[in-house]
Amino acid sequence: MVHRLPADALASAHLARVPIALVLLLLAYHLGSRRRRAWMLTVGLLALLGLFDLVEATDPEEAAICWLATGLLIWARSSFFVLHDPHRRVRAWAEAGVLISAAVGVAIAIALFVDLGFGQGWTARQVVNAAAALLALIPVPSDLPEPSDWLAVVVNSFGFIVLVLAARRLFEPRSAVRNEPTPAERERAHELVRRHGWDTLAFFKLRPDQHYFFTAAVEPCAATGSKRDA
Repeated sequence: MVHRLPADALASAHLARVPIALVLLLLAYHLGSRRRRAWMLTVGLLALLGLFDLVEATDPEEAAICWLATGLLIWARSSFFVLHDPHRRVRAWAEAGVLISAAVGVAIAIALFVDLGFGQGWTARQVVNAAAALLALIPVPSDLPEPSDWLAVVVNSFGFIVLVLAARRLFEPRSAVRNEPTPAERERAHELVRRHGWDTLAFFKLRPDQHYFFTAAVEPCAATGSKRDA
């Protein structure tokens, strides 16, 4: 397959492996929190990374490992049960897209600064490739003086911060219930616990973080608690 593909395609496949690996490291944290959306992205990126490994044909065993990990994640999909707010789905993706676009814009601006400020004479395609290399943590081929290395550090740091912020917005779990019980509902629950609670654990139902559900009958009551990550 290597001999059938153009050199640009092979270079792009190699270039994409580094940022994908960085994103997978970031996704590992959210996978530990059982986030469903993080699971979906991890499955897609692992499959894509295996494809890139196969395209380069340098080590097909790596492609097999990526696809094996993809299969294991699909098999264990029920373990990633933390859902996200469906009403904020579009907003979450939009905010993540704005942050990533900002990082790309900064990378392109710095690539243009390097081109014009240091007389590199790059074409538009070379400027885009230089910006992608900066975001991918790959050295930019150029004849720059040594003090200009801080530009790559700035772009890399900014890109990593953007990834962290975008992941935080994208993988935010469904918000906990915010409708607090009314004083009348709390008093009704307190009366039920006082009348029917036979052990000390019954009074845990009166904690401030509890929410109450009453039926049409007078007596029954169910108290529940909720957390952001479950």
